[in-house]
Amino acid sequence: MSSTAAASPETEIAPQARELVRGLSLRDAIALVLTVIGTGVFLKTATMAQLVGSPSNVLLAWVAAGLLSLAGALTYAELGAMMPEAGGEYVFLREAYGDLPAFLFGWSSVMLIASGGLAAVSTALASFLASFVPLNAVWVTHDFNLLGQVVHWRFGIQQIVAVAMILLFAGVNARGIRLGSRVQWVATVAKLGGIAIIVFGAFLLSRTGSWEHLKTSEVARIAPAGVGAFGAALITNLAYFYALPFSEILTTNSTAYRDALPVAAAAAQTFSSYGAQIVSIAFAIAAIGALNAITMMNARVPFAMARDGLFFRQLGNLSPTSLVPVNAIWFLGIWASVLALAGTFDQITTAAIFGVWLFTALVGSSLFILRNKLPAAPRRYRTPGYPVVPALFVLVALWLVVNTVTAYPVESVAGLVLMALGLPFYFLFRASGWLARARMKDRPH
Repeated sequence: MSSTAAASPETEIAPQARELVRGLSLRDAIALVLTVIGTGVFLKTATMAQLVGSPSNVLLAWVAAGLLSLAGALTYAELGAMMPEAGGEYVFLREAYGDLPAFLFGWSSVMLIASGGLAAVSTALASFLASFVPLNAVWVTHDFNLLGQVVHWRFGIQQIVAVAMILLFAGVNARGIRLGSRVQWVATVAKLGGIAIIVFGAFLLSRTGSWEHLKTSEVARIAPAGVGAFGAALITNLAYFYALPFSEILTTNSTAYRDALPVAAAAAQTFSSYGAQIVSIAFAIAAIGALNAITMMNARVPFAMARDGLFFRQLGNLSPTSLVPVNAIWFLGIWASVLALAGTFDQITTAAIFGVWLFTALVGSSLFILRNKLPAAPRRYRTPGYPVVPALFVLVALWLVVNTVTAYPVESVAGLVLMALGLPFYFLFRASGWLARARMKDRPH
């Protein structure tokens, strides 16, 4: 529908009758897809090195992750082309498996996956900003013993900055889809430029660069051994291993070394005395794009659930002026702020990743169900290599679920508890009769 149809006061439309604006161009969609080149490349290499013990293993994990991502993209593309509705995976699961699995995904997305992503990125952004301004003040610290592991918690200025970043981008997206898409495009172009500077700087200008670094192997004292550890490592960057000895990568910023420089900053310092500042700017730009994209895309999940009567009804309302799900945006931002106060980057991402892979496997399997259930549905795109490609994708996703539970029991249990907390709400929504009043399957999205 027209993006200006319901904006004037003279044609005021009831909140539940308004529809989302289709205001993204092809350029905007590309910028959103490029969000997958995310903030993890600046931070996760240290954790991966601690887990798998050698540069070659980390790089193999990167290759495996790339192939897995490609299989997932091919699988999701058919689902998205068949059902291009607001809510994405929630819609696929609803049509394939019914309301309860769809609700549990949506609940987990809001309470853990998307909100956890926002919390993790904002937390990491605050740590990078400390390269420019003094953000190291910590006011409260406490260690918790959970399931045989020590969880380190602290509250200080970095947590305040993280919350402020989340709320800032909630405000940007509440203003409208066009402002959010412009921010996304500028951030994406700047992010790619920043990554290029780091990569070429490390390869061409590094004072310590050597391919001999890739032959090094060290045993990290905090690393679990075996296949389980390998499965936990899925993101990396070859330039780091060229620029830095493996022993230095092991001790860059992570949960184990919270006050050390991030790996990207350490690598950049090998070719510039302003390395930490260069990386901090690049990371800040990447984080801005990630925060904006996560907010823009994932707020549509609680919106779609509310329109189906499976979430708080107010989250299904659109702003009368911007026609965006403003209540859902702020709900997601506020809850993400709570998570940002609760843990470190690694702890939050690990808990979120457990939920991601659990539902990724379920969504991938929905392609098989929907091909049989909806044989006449329009399919503008079909997954190449079906059924082998989606089957492999689902099997690897299931393996990663099991691996995450084994390697990170505390974070996995936290994820399961948050999911389970959704069950009473599901039955409450059903019993209230909201589903019967709200469900309009023929409604445009």
